Amino acid sequence: MLQGAAGFVRGCAGLFKTWSDGFQAHVNRLPRFAPERALAAGGDPNIAYFHSAFRIAPDEALVVEVVPPECDYWNFQLANYWLESLDYRFYDIHVNKGTATVRPDGSLRIVIAHEDPGCDDWLDPCGHVEGTMCWRWVRAKTHPEPTCRLVKLADLRRELADG
Repeated sequence: MLQGAAGFVRGCAGLFKTWSDGFQAHVNRLPRFAPERALAAGGDPNIAYFHSAFRIAPDEALVVEVVPPECDYWNFQLANYWLESLDYRFYDIHVNKGTATVRPDGSLRIVIAHEDPGCDDWLDPCGHVEGTMCWRWVRAKTHPEPTCRLVKLADLRRELADG
């Protein structure tokens, strides 16, 4: 039984390493994760996954924007290289359909930055300059790809102040 557990851990670590290494091809973007790969790993066929890596210097922010489709649920979260959740106990590292601030035009803006830029839906990468991120649309009618843009934190603060 212990050998089976060790094999499971080794298999998961290898799978997640393969995925994280593959995410390096599209750092700071959120393309759709191939549904067949998600299903092969036990993913739910009712969920559209968008996985990638982030890389954010201390003076930068990654702005993620999208208009959510009609769906049962959605969430976005930050994780480390091994796809382990960051410290959600003490930091805001995720946002979902129930916690997000939707703008008047129906869009969302999530900001990942090492310092609070002074806006809603700020996520803290907990000191990680690199990691992984995942967006999930659950039972969605469409599956829009969130747009991402890396900006200087000072520029974002000016943009927010200008309204």
